[in-house]
Amino acid sequence: PEKKDFDRDSISNTLMVAVGLSLVCSVIVSSAAIVLKPIQEKNEEEFRQQIILDVAGLMEPGGNIEELFGAIEPRMVNLESGDYDDAVDVATFDALIAAGDPELGVAIPDDLDIAGIGRRAKYAPVYLVRDGDTVDQLILPVYGKGLWSTMLGYLSVAPDGTTIKGLRFYAHAETPGLGDQIDKEPWR
Repeated sequence: PEKKDFDRDSISNTLMVAVGLSLVCSVIVSSAAIVLKPIQEKNEEEFRQQIILDVAGLMEPGGNIEELFGAIEPRMVNLESGDYDDAVDVATFDALIAAGDPELGVAIPDDLDIAGIGRRAKYAPVYLVRDGDTVDQLILPVYGKGLWSTMLGYLSVAPDGTTIKGLRFYAHAETPGLGDQIDKEPWR
């Protein structure tokens, strides 16, 4: 019998190498995503807490975010009654997801929807900053449509309910050099 030469440059061999390499790389990338997900979630939560501390004026350079955030009391408010409500967990609540849920969200009438968001959650997390037994400021989540994306942030309000003490956005996809100025100190 005649021995057949191995053709390294054949289409079938090239495809086998490409498919094999793709499978190996996809397993590596998928494994990394799964292993790193808890770390990413922890970093996102710390960043959110840092923004809340910053808007409250409590963030200290080099400070321990977890310790500093311990001075803030997170509560959930039922927006229909205006009362605190423990039916929804503050730590895991996502207002954007809840807005789309028929049980947790409600449509906003067009004449009242000045931010163009369409729906809102029935609940909202609020963060109380106390000075002893009195509330010194209230941190509220805010969001609305920017030019290119939904902008997410926190607003700090004084106890009188009319004085804004701070505003900070933490997520948006606005134009670099133009819309992203909302992150810069002079605008804030």
